[in-house]
Amino acid sequence: MERKKKRTIRRHWLSLLLVFALIVTVLPTTVPAATMVKKVAVTMSTPKEGASLPTSAKVSNSSVKVAAVKWKGSTNSGKAKGNVKYKVTITLQIKSGKAAKFGTGKISATVNGKKASVKRNSAKKITVTYTFPTLGKTILNLGTGHTKEEINAKWTALKPVNSDKNLFIEEPKVVSAPFKTGTVKSEVLTDGVNMLNFSRYVAGLNSDVSLDSTLNEKTQYGAVLMAHINKMEHKPAKPSDMDQSFYAKGYEATSSSNLARYITANADATGDTKEFLSWSVRSWLSDSGVSSLGHRIWCLDPVMKGTGFGVAIGKTYTYSDMWVHNTNKYGTGSGTSNWDAIPWPAAGYHPTNLITKDDEWSVRFNGKRFSVKSSDVRVKVTNAAGRTQECKTRINTDFGDPVLIFQPTGTVGNGDKYDVEISGITKGGSPAVIKYSVEFFKLGSTSTNKPSDTSTDLDLSGEITYKKLSDFISKSGKGITVTNDTTEESLLKALTSYLPANSGYAFTILHFSKTNATVKKDGSIFATVAFIDLAKNYTSPGQSVVYKIPATGASDAGEAKKIDEDVKAIRQAFKARIASAKSKDDLKKKDLLEVAKNAVKNGSSVEWLNDPLFSTMSAKDGKNGWVKGVLSVKLGAEIREIEFYAVLHPDGSITDGSK
Repeated sequence: MERKKKRTIRRHWLSLLLVFALIVTVLPTTVPAATMVKKVAVTMSTPKEGASLPTSAKVSNSSVKVAAVKWKGSTNSGKAKGNVKYKVTITLQIKSGKAAKFGTGKISATVNGKKASVKRNSAKKITVTYTFPTLGKTILNLGTGHTKEEINAKWTALKPVNSDKNLFIEEPKVVSAPFKTGTVKSEVLTDGVNMLNFSRYVAGLNSDVSLDSTLNEKTQYGAVLMAHINKMEHKPAKPSDMDQSFYAKGYEATSSSNLARYITANADATGDTKEFLSWSVRSWLSDSGVSSLGHRIWCLDPVMKGTGFGVAIGKTYTYSDMWVHNTNKYGTGSGTSNWDAIPWPAAGYHPTNLITKDDEWSVRFNGKRFSVKSSDVRVKVTNAAGRTQECKTRINTDFGDPVLIFQPTGTVGNGDKYDVEISGITKGGSPAVIKYSVEFFKLGSTSTNKPSDTSTDLDLSGEITYKKLSDFISKSGKGITVTNDTTEESLLKALTSYLPANSGYAFTILHFSKTNATVKKDGSIFATVAFIDLAKNYTSPGQSVVYKIPATGASDAGEAKKIDEDVKAIRQAFKARIASAKSKDDLKKKDLLEVAKNAVKNGSSVEWLNDPLFSTMSAKDGKNGWVKGVLSVKLGAEIREIEFYAVLHPDGSITDGSK
């Protein structure tokens, strides 16, 4: 009985298992649904002239991979060429193990955000095709600017109007306290801004820069400060006999302005004092001897709306300053916001009275649109005879926008014409070429400029005349040999040696600056030379002359590297001394010189430049003071200058202010 009962139970369980198996057998099998890919976005590098075509790309969908990249379009040994349209075909596949497939309907695709065509090869593969824009250079022709007639008409409207050598309604008081700014005649100030506006008109900029009364007042303080110390300095030390308020206003002006000076204060009625500010603007545009061309750049600032001028007569020189900082905030002018490039000399017709044969050429590029690298840029200048020269270049970025500087050889006389081509630059990331022409011409009947005389013969024999002296100064830049050891005094002696005894004339140098030759490059001396008619007590307007100093070829080819190492060590030592200083007593001139000497490891000699360049001022009245000076470092033919500048704060702290 018991055995029968157990068999019945086994049959019951077996029946249940058979029923369960039958249920499992008839249940449907479930498979995850495949994801349909209907949209893909591909990104890849854009072809660039001279570079290999890209071989890889990225796709936005995580289920898809790039299987192949193929190109159509001729190349130069695999490198992309200009003026070619390149077509790319990108094969996309579904990744292994991904439950996805390409849809049978419309599939959209983009390459770098641009619409591309799609071909569906299978559920797992598609090809995307896109044609890039023609690869080439953006060629910008700056045009011809204004016609000769338009420029002459503008000159007629803006040429100097002051007819009196007296520059003031009220003479400034510059000799001793209490100092007074005086009042400059409106005609004199008008001549300054008119010459500025005429130059800007030639350059293709707005020519409605206005005189701002606030800036005229400020710059007058700066002119008086320079006239009192009889020095032209952007950051002059405070004279002991000038009160802080007057000095602070003068310092603000000199550090915010273009500066000029001339020995014209005692000129008689035939002199040029009456056009003093006009000549100041011309000298800033020339900027001979100033490697940055900063004065020119400020004069041709595209956003300038207003400015101010100051004038004062010192013991030896007449001084002027023109406010250039943040001039878009002053005046009523329109400014110029939409521009590509500002060449000087200007594209098109350029008056010869706004250029000398020694002036460097420049092009300021809009930094928001262009990229200009010294390693890539090339400048070719072709004259009217078809002779092409490739010019040496340098780039100044101190003003935010890249400024390309070069100097072609050749004359700048009336009728001379040059074609300029600038390559190796980019606009909006694409290669670009700038092209423009310059043709020099005589401005109305007022131009005193003559075609450049290329003769180097220096001769002052026979009767001495105004023309002969002027021609001599022009030729002296080629005929007089100068070296790294040439000083203002020795240059003046060399010039004077050509004057016959008792000629009744004497040469004078109004301005002198020098860049010494190094192992790597030539140097130069820039001088503004004039002559004095001793009988009439008349000083002529200065003429700019550049004297070339050939590279000296020092015996040690590694001197440049060695002196640069010493300069770096001195800078580090100065920074450390400033960081540890408790007061300006820890920053004495003699002690700082010892710091510099101890830092030198390669044998460079060091010394402070002449005393006026080293000065101190305590912090007081809530204003900063300073300890500053300029150190000269020499090694063979190599010379460097280092600025030491410690800022003394009213709270007693000291920080490094040197650049």
